[in-house]
Amino acid sequence: QGNDLGGTQGTTRHGTAEAVVDEIKIAEGGTVASTFRVGATVTVDVRGHVEEDLDELTVGILLRDRLGNEIFGTNTHHLGTPVRSVEKGRAFVATFEFPLNLGVGVYSVTVSLHAGAAHVHGNYDWWDGVESIRVLPGSEPAFSGSCYIPASVDFSVPAAENTIDEFTGSGSRGSPRRKDRGSS
Repeated sequence: QGNDLGGTQGTTRHGTAEAVVDEIKIAEGGTVASTFRVGATVTVDVRGHVEEDLDELTVGILLRDRLGNEIFGTNTHHLGTPVRSVEKGRAFVATFEFPLNLGVGVYSVTVSLHAGAAHVHGNYDWWDGVESIRVLPGSEPAFSGSCYIPASVDFSVPAAENTIDEFTGSGSRGSPRRKDRGSS
């Protein structure tokens, strides 16, 4: 559904062009950047305009890892703020804000303009890989994986005189029994 809307080298862009993305800016604390630390609070501004009268306009963003896996996506519809009845010629801006709790690496940013909850109906402008960001280690403890989830742990070793059953409170249920070879 739609036309090739151009784009920049290394990106894919298509849609009906009833609404068009003009600019995307990714920033931390108001400063536009492409490199951020794990956990940084970022904003993604999507600016565009409407070429035709629309009954509804949803703006979405999607982050993919270097292998193309979808890591995080949301849109104005899912967040409860779709815009209804937009007139031809009107400009718009959607500003998403979230903590960048991603693993260290490079991520591509996709933006979309469509009707409803998903881009499968009324796909006005889908711009895949319009930007990329690099996430570097921050002040968080080391972790592995594609996302940072703040965690804590309570870890202790029982005193030498305590048995495993006393420590875990499991009694004989939690301890395996050794079976002698000669018994049945």
